[in-house]
Amino acid sequence: MSASLADGSGFSDLLSPKGAGQKIVLFGGKGGVGKTTSAAAAAVQLADAGFRTLVVSTDPAHSLGDALGQDIMYAKGAAEETGELSAAPVAVSGCANLWALEVDASGAVREFRDALKKIDLNDMAEKLGIDPSTLESLGLEDLVRLLDSPPPGIDELVGIANVLQLASDTRRNKGGKLGDLHFDRIVIDTAPTGHTLRLLAAPTFLDGFLAKVMAVKRRIDSMIQSMQAMMALFSSDPEAARKKPASLSDAISLEKVDELRQRLVTLQNLLHDQGRTEFAVVTIPTRMAMSESSRLVASLQNEGIPVKHMIVNRVLGEHTEAAYVRALAAEQKTSIDELRRESKEKGIQIAQVPFFDTEVVGFNLKYLSDAAFDSAANRGKWEELLAGPSAERRIVIMGGKGGVGKTSSSAALALKFAQKGFKTLIVSTDPAHSLGDSLQKDLTPPSSQPVEEKEAPVRIDSPGSDMRALVEAGEAGGQGELHALEIQAERAIRRFRKRVERERWEEAMRQAEAAGQPPPSSLPSSPMMELTDLLETAPPGTDELVSLTEVFGLINHNVPGRPFERVVIDTAPTGHTLRLLAFPEFLGEFLDKLQRVRTQLGGFGSLLGLGGGSGSSLQSEQLKPARDELKELQSKMAALDDLLHDPSQSEFVVVAIPSRLAVAESLRLIESLKDGGLLVRRLILNQVLGLTLGEDGDGAGDGETAEEVDEEDAVEMAEAFVEAVAEEQSERIQEAVQLAGAHDIRILKVPYLDGALQGPQGLRRVAAELFGQKEGGEEKEGKQEKGRGAPAAVGSA
Repeated sequence: MSASLADGSGFSDLLSPKGAGQKIVLFGGKGGVGKTTSAAAAAVQLADAGFRTLVVSTDPAHSLGDALGQDIMYAKGAAEETGELSAAPVAVSGCANLWALEVDASGAVREFRDALKKIDLNDMAEKLGIDPSTLESLGLEDLVRLLDSPPPGIDELVGIANVLQLASDTRRNKGGKLGDLHFDRIVIDTAPTGHTLRLLAAPTFLDGFLAKVMAVKRRIDSMIQSMQAMMALFSSDPEAARKKPASLSDAISLEKVDELRQRLVTLQNLLHDQGRTEFAVVTIPTRMAMSESSRLVASLQNEGIPVKHMIVNRVLGEHTEAAYVRALAAEQKTSIDELRRESKEKGIQIAQVPFFDTEVVGFNLKYLSDAAFDSAANRGKWEELLAGPSAERRIVIMGGKGGVGKTSSSAALALKFAQKGFKTLIVSTDPAHSLGDSLQKDLTPPSSQPVEEKEAPVRIDSPGSDMRALVEAGEAGGQGELHALEIQAERAIRRFRKRVERERWEEAMRQAEAAGQPPPSSLPSSPMMELTDLLETAPPGTDELVSLTEVFGLINHNVPGRPFERVVIDTAPTGHTLRLLAFPEFLGEFLDKLQRVRTQLGGFGSLLGLGGGSGSSLQSEQLKPARDELKELQSKMAALDDLLHDPSQSEFVVVAIPSRLAVAESLRLIESLKDGGLLVRRLILNQVLGLTLGEDGDGAGDGETAEEVDEEDAVEMAEAFVEAVAEEQSERIQEAVQLAGAHDIRILKVPYLDGALQGPQGLRRVAAELFGQKEGGEEKEGKQEKGRGAPAAVGSA
């Protein structure tokens, strides 16, 4: 066993003597691996040790209150009084020294936006002694409104920045929203991997964006002062020429904007502070979870964020077989009963899928595909989508809580479409890709591929492959095809920027030639060029959206052979998915406002000659390609938005597992999707034990409750099932050991713990493992390598 597994010290370094300074720990990883439970347990232990501790959730799909066993939802009354924080910390019952807070994303930027709404164009004009129409022509109002439309996800970041600033050592005596509270330890439960990476990138965007806004404000100041000086020359007031010109700062205060920028810079610095902050990666011993964890560790270390611990949850031991299956079956029964009742009211059909005893990847996707979409119990639920082939294109968006099998279900559905004769494309939009892991195919473009060259879908069922054999074994006799693509968001946005720059150069060359001037050696600046390059620091999520518009070009017949007839989109976990679906509307409005500012400010700059003679006209022409590219992007986004909301072409399928947290989050997701005008009528329920399947395997409002769990049957099936799972876990834990050794990370194994882990008392059992008060069991010896075979559907006949 590796020393990192055996040292037993866990997070004990966080128990260093009081007075050693404030420490901050962020818990993150793939969805469904136990991040929230781990974060809450660590917070309980720190509080028990005497440290004043604050545990914070940044996940848009909050479950921290569930883990703590108490309602910690937003203290809205207090928040509305101060506006500074969106919620107040709540003292956790049963644990002295512990407070909890769920960041209310919708209210986190209220104070900032309210300050902007107080800006009045007429009042500004009066203070400056300028006609209101002149200020309007400058695009000032649109500039302010740019700030009034924060991109999806930024509100959470602002909320975290506010919490950390108010909870930091430097603010402990300032009172404010946290009153007299100060904290020795801050534990942050982050959203699943992809959303967390976006959140960590957001300070860079906002800092760059706000810096550009302040620069444009300075440009406008210069314009106004120049105009006032010209007006003074023609004034009848003899004192006019000696008056100090008013500036925009005299009429409008952007103090809140600059204050927000400073908070975000502080947050960025804090995240990289090796002495105060660390990121603990949480995972489970499965192939896909370990692959994602490896990528997360690399991303964090590339960003300079310290990673010191990796927690491996749900490690099975020799004495957990019966308890594991018995507890799992009992929880599933309760969750399935609730899901059936709620789904009947919402008109949702449920396709139940059994719990397999191994990871369903590669060739084994066949078994998941057959069980979910072609079994006697489920076939009728998918008949409309699977009937064909047909010329009618259909798009299926798959989403749900992290760790419920979205990617596996997406890949299984895409395989079934291909077996039915459709030319099928499956696309992953999750920034933390795992589609290639599921299909057992490398979908990353070669490093030698130029960024200008778009990524092409990879043919998964290539001749002679296992997947081709599966497609040919389908009812359509091999007429279908299966292609896959992982969105390379960073490459897509770089491609967009390069295209804009190239076209600006071409336009500059044409204009110079027409004016009889020599070719320019560089692209000159202009009074509004600060905002022209805004996409250099685009809002997090813009890259994914830009790349999605490229993907939908593929859907619209821009592929060799016949067009794609079925498209499956594998999305990121719930919170990130909802952000992405809201993004086309945000970015469309954002770019519209940006173009108005450019047009108005650019025209006014030319009027004042700030660019220098004929150069101003030249600069204006050079900006035309950028404007055209933005208009084209807006047009594509509008078409994408229309497509996703067209029930005749697109629908959303929710993926869940029968656990209390997953069912609760899935029901909230269904509600949000319906409110957003998306078609949702099917739910895939993965990992169902055979003992909790209904008589017909159905859950679509048939009125039946899940069968009673037979304890003897549960015990009988436990040994073989858990032995197979433990064997797989052993291999994955060795991968974790190698990963940790390569990055100087300490591994903490947390065994499967029977019974409820909610509330401080339950969480103390987890904390005992995290802080080294117990040592995990040794690995089993003498495991045999498994060959490929049909995975067992646990509990099924």
